Amino acid sequence: MIKLDKIKKENCVSEPYEYLLIENFIENLTSKDIFNEYMSTATMVDEDEAMCSMTAHMVEDIIMENKDIMLQKINQMWDLEIVDIWTSMNMFTKPTHHLPIHNDYHCVEKSPVRGILYCNPEKVFGTSIHENKLNPTGENVGGKLVREAGGNPGDLLLIKVSPTSWHSTQTKKDTDLNRLTCNMFFVPSMDVQF
Repeated sequence: MIKLDKIKKENCVSEPYEYLLIENFIENLTSKDIFNEYMSTATMVDEDEAMCSMTAHMVEDIIMENKDIMLQKINQMWDLEIVDIWTSMNMFTKPTHHLPIHNDYHCVEKSPVRGILYCNPEKVFGTSIHENKLNPTGENVGGKLVREAGGNPGDLLLIKVSPTSWHSTQTKKDTDLNRLTCNMFFVPSMDVQF
């Protein structure tokens, strides 16, 4: 089951910026069998300081099967003209994997909405939402943590990219390994290049 009906403006949070968290958006991700089966066949495609890119997961098929309705609802919710969704599976496999405080505004024209679907059968950790605090050169210098959003099985976090959409992700303890997410780029053109 996929909760497409929850993608609507009245469910959005507006402070410190616009985002939408839908708990248990894809319900069967609480299944340890699905997770264990994926882990038994998945391979690492690439690794950098932040995380590992992984091979495809069945949630990507579910997203693509429902893509048209998702795009219609997101476009209506945020008055956009998104035409496609690009997905990738990512995993934090080391205590040093993390994404520092950042926003994705440098590429807002390429992807005005970012999505994170949490795919572990139990919560590992979500995404930290930060307030906007800039130094004189325009860099975020550790805006206060407002809240942690998502992280539970099947949670979907959609972030409307803006100059203030600061967020981060950090392993909290050595046991926070194998945090699996499906990351989504919602793009306004099929010709976008990153």
